[in-house]
Amino acid sequence: MTQHWLNRLILTADVNLSPIPAERIASAVLLPIYQDTHNWRLIMIRRSQQMRHHRGQFAFPGGRKDDNDASLRDTALRETFEEIQLSAQHIDVIAQLPNQDAGQSFTMTPFVGMVHDTSQIKANPYEVSEIFTLPLEPLLQTRHYSHLAIYRRGTLQTIHFIEIENRVIWGATAAVLYRLAQTNCDQSC
Repeated sequence: MTQHWLNRLILTADVNLSPIPAERIASAVLLPIYQDTHNWRLIMIRRSQQMRHHRGQFAFPGGRKDDNDASLRDTALRETFEEIQLSAQHIDVIAQLPNQDAGQSFTMTPFVGMVHDTSQIKANPYEVSEIFTLPLEPLLQTRHYSHLAIYRRGTLQTIHFIEIENRVIWGATAAVLYRLAQTNCDQSC
């Protein structure tokens, strides 16, 4: 299923993308994937408790767009290097996904990147308390997600989350993964 998903993702990489509203803070994240011996895996981080925003949360490498970044793709690659020392020369960005609001002021643009060398990955301890990988296959199946309807700022919202390998991924990170699972799934997911 994963190889089929990758092929479909590459072929439909930039469909239905919308600009970030001016009142939101632009940010970008990378979903770095790689193939180990037999399976595709996703590299994720746990944000440091020292961070100003989203501290302690499980996330993708990424962050706020700087004035020096030529594009949000560049932001995702720069932040990935700053956070986990994964150089852009070891990443092929294969897709840009739809924007996702994160918190009250950020809108993140996710990119999917195929990683060719994971040997130099190392956490920047100020920004990242842990680097871990998850199997991609269950993340691409909607049946593994749970949902919670809550009222937030007067609006009914659905929060997606997934428990995998003794971790609970939720919030904007889970929303990106769930949307990705929805694009992957036919009726069997």
